[in-house]
Amino acid sequence: ANLSRAQLREAIQRLDDDALRLALALRVVQAWSDAVSAQSSVRAHELNHRTHLRLFAMVERRVQAGASAPSDLDLAQSRLHSASAELETARLRQETARNNLTLLAGRPSELQSLHGVPPPPAIDEPQSALGQALERNPQIGKAEAQWRLAGAEIATVQASAMPEVYLRVERQSGSYGYPNARPQSRVFLGLSTAFGAGLSNLSDIEAARAEQRAAEQELQSQRLSLEEQVRTDLFLLDASTRRRALLEQARRVNEEVSSSWERQFLADRKQWQDLMNSARDQAMTDTQLADAIGSQQL
Repeated sequence: ANLSRAQLREAIQRLDDDALRLALALRVVQAWSDAVSAQSSVRAHELNHRTHLRLFAMVERRVQAGASAPSDLDLAQSRLHSASAELETARLRQETARNNLTLLAGRPSELQSLHGVPPPPAIDEPQSALGQALERNPQIGKAEAQWRLAGAEIATVQASAMPEVYLRVERQSGSYGYPNARPQSRVFLGLSTAFGAGLSNLSDIEAARAEQRAAEQELQSQRLSLEEQVRTDLFLLDASTRRRALLEQARRVNEEVSSSWERQFLADRKQWQDLMNSARDQAMTDTQLADAIGSQQL
């Protein structure tokens, strides 16, 4: 029983190391996703900034030619300032995410835009994914080892309460009390117990059983928690996949609408504010798409 306890304690230490490795790996994956999403967001804001620069130059020429009102130029300048501020914020986020990833990974990482990255393969058998997670998760393994350790503790306490049977054989030659005494042989069969004060060993056994029941409940809790986490991840994967498809479609539509409204504005069929709002909607869709793809890859 003591040997089993020692082996299980060693296994728990190894599983603690595995749990730390897993936690660090998940942090690296999260940092990678944040960094790539931030980089894709910067590219979207750069495109938005270039669009507003082009629109500002266009309306500036029209104001100088008397074809547009000065208020249109003020609106374009205000939106350009906002686009510049959003771009600087996105660059700051990108730099922070890069530094965090470099710190966690221990080396600089090359990042590429997520636009054009194919979606991850669909998980056709969610139950199989759940089974793999339950089998490989070190926290589950640790909880199982602690449950077995509680069983070994019970065996140890029960063993200490068991009676000890011993046999002793003696051969005596000579005697201090009787000169010329003949050799004698004696055999002793003994039985000893160590129940402790007030039969404390019995209460120790009950306490060990209670610890085993608590360990079993902890194991069940860990299993339910992991199952909930896996099912949530699978749901988020499905939701992000559908969201990505919708945003990619919205992005194509926004590009077509922006081009169409720009032509209609030049033909005096659309207001300048409509063109500004179209550019803003396109930038918002681009940043949302970057976040959706990053969430899907994560």
